[in-house]
Amino acid sequence: MGINEALHHSITSETDMELLCDMYYTDNALFLLSFVKSDIHLFDVDGLNRWDVLYTIEKLKEINPVAKLVVLIPRQTELDLLPLMSTEIDSMIEKNRTLHVWISQFIRDMLNRNHYLNPKGMTGKFISDFFDLKMRNLDIFAERLSNAGLNLIKREIEIAYLMGVGLKNREIATNLRLSEGTVKAYVSRIYKKLGCHKRGAAADMMNRIYLNDKP
Repeated sequence: MGINEALHHSITSETDMELLCDMYYTDNALFLLSFVKSDIHLFDVDGLNRWDVLYTIEKLKEINPVAKLVVLIPRQTELDLLPLMSTEIDSMIEKNRTLHVWISQFIRDMLNRNHYLNPKGMTGKFISDFFDLKMRNLDIFAERLSNAGLNLIKREIEIAYLMGVGLKNREIATNLRLSEGTVKAYVSRIYKKLGCHKRGAAADMMNRIYLNDKP
């Protein structure tokens, strides 16, 4: 939605691709897109607030649930990326100066696999978001956990938060400077307090609590 001239040229110059629609984010954009049946959506979130992004992602998936949904994130953004982990996006990539060079091959790869995450850009961004905003986000998260009747200690809150982000036990251990065994023990205690036994269910609950939705 609203891709720049370089990306537009890169896509339209490919013989095996067709750009069906290119539009800016407006009140009637989603309505117009309901008449377009594409294989992939490129959603540039530059300049949009969190609620517009989350709402648009939800509606795009309703309009065309089988289309791949790719979110383009600018290098410098104030958008909190963590809640996007709980959405149904298929990919998230950094919108940089070289994107137009490899966008066509990226689209081909996306249509042949389920998910793609820009390894150097976005994975690190998720983790750095957590640590850069750690105190503010944890205070909010802890308050929402308490409001939901879940009494977790500080270390459990940190681990639960990172579980919601999508990190594995080993990644959590590395970032919190704990042993993997210690993390596993905390995760088991978190499962018990949440009343669930599967990581996916626990992570989903953490994300809904973080978004202030009813668990």
